[in-house]
Amino acid sequence: MSKVFKVLVALVAMTALAAPAFAITADFTGFYQVRAFSYDNLNGDDDVDDNTTGVDQRFRLWNSTALNENVKAVFALEIDTLWGGSGSGNVGADDRDSLEVKNMYLDFNIPAATTNVKAGVHYMKFGGGFIQADDAAGLQVRYTPTKETSILFGMTKAVEGAVTNDSDDTNYYHLQYDGTFGGWKISPFIAYLDGAPTGLSLTGLSEDFTAYYGGIEAAGKVGPVALKATAIYNSWDNDENVTGLTNVDDGTGMALSINAAYTMGAAKLMAEAAYYGDDELGTFVNVRGYNNFSEMVAGGRFDTRTGMGGNTSVVPANASYYMNYVYFKAGGDYKLNDTQSISAFYVFSKEAEDYYGRDSITFGHEIDAYYDHAIVPGLTFTVGGGYLLADDDFGAGDDAYKVGTALTYKF
Repeated sequence: MSKVFKVLVALVAMTALAAPAFAITADFTGFYQVRAFSYDNLNGDDDVDDNTTGVDQRFRLWNSTALNENVKAVFALEIDTLWGGSGSGNVGADDRDSLEVKNMYLDFNIPAATTNVKAGVHYMKFGGGFIQADDAAGLQVRYTPTKETSILFGMTKAVEGAVTNDSDDTNYYHLQYDGTFGGWKISPFIAYLDGAPTGLSLTGLSEDFTAYYGGIEAAGKVGPVALKATAIYNSWDNDENVTGLTNVDDGTGMALSINAAYTMGAAKLMAEAAYYGDDELGTFVNVRGYNNFSEMVAGGRFDTRTGMGGNTSVVPANASYYMNYVYFKAGGDYKLNDTQSISAFYVFSKEAEDYYGRDSITFGHEIDAYYDHAIVPGLTFTVGGGYLLADDDFGAGDDAYKVGTALTYKF
C-alpha cells in the first residue's frame, strides 16, 4: 500500500469520525379501495334512463421523508381508474394518464419561534370546510405561543394568470386565532379572496372579483354531548354585472352549521343541521369547499371518481363541492362487535337559495345505511347505499336509489 493511499484512508476515517451522525427516515402510508355500485334515477326521472353499474378503484400513497423531527418533505400520489375504462382500467392496463400528484410540500418547525410551516401543494381546510377543504398550492404558518393558543396564517394560490398581469391571479388569505377556554376550542377568523373564486358552479365572475369573510368555529362538550359549530358571513363585489344575471354586481352569503354527537356504549348518535348559500348567486362564494353529508345528494361513500359514479346526473346538485344547501341529518353508528358495525342516517335536503335565477330545488327525504366488516386488520368490507324519496321539485319527482360494496385497505 502506497504512502499516499494510506494518508487518504486516514483522512477519510478521521472525517467520518468527526462528522455528526444522522439518519433519514422515510415513512409510507396510504390506502387502496375498489368499489362496485349501481344507481338509478339520480336525475329524478324514470322516463330518462340514467341507470349505471360499474366498478372503480383508487390508490393513494403518501411518503414522508424526514432528516430530523423538525423537517420533512411529503409527497403523495393518486391513481383513479374505472374497470373497463380507458388507460389502466382497460385490457392491457398500459396507462400513462391516470397518475396524479396529490401532495408535494415541505413541513418544518422553527423551534425558537414555536412555529410550524407547510409550504407547497397540500391539504388545507378553512372555515369548517365551507371555504376550502381540498389540496392546493399554498402556505400555512402556525405560531403556537402556548399549549392553549395559536395563530394561523394561510394562503391559497388558486389561479396563476398571465405572468405580466397579476389581476388574472386568484389568491385567498386566511388569518385565524385558536384558543381553548374551559374545555372549548374557539377559532375566530377573517379572510380575503382576491380574484374570481374557483368553487364549483360559480360562473360569470370577473378577474376583479373580491370577497371578505368573517367567521368563527367552536367545539366542545355540554355534559356528555359533543358539539361543533361554524358560522361565516361574507360580502363580495364583482366590479361589474355577473354574466347571466341582471343588475347584480355584489352580494352576501352565509354558512352556518351545528353538529351534536352522543356516545352511549357501543352506539354513537348524531344530529346535524346546516345552511350555506348566497343571496344573489345561490352558491356560497368559496375557493373549493367540500361537505359530503349524504349518499344520494352529496355523493356519500360511493361518489364520483372516474366518470362513473353517484353525483354526475343532476347539475349543479349531487356534489359535495356544491355550496348551496339546507339540510338536516340524524342517525348513528352501532358497533356489533370488534370487527362489525352498522350505521344509518336520515337526511332532508334542499338548495338554500335560487341558483343564478333558477328557483331552488327541494330534493326530498333520504335514508342511507351501511354495514362494515373488518376482515383482517387494515382491510374492511363495506356494503350499503341510499334511497331518496324525491320531492316534486327534483326532476320529475321520481325516487332514486344507490347501492354499492367496497373493499378498503389502509396501511
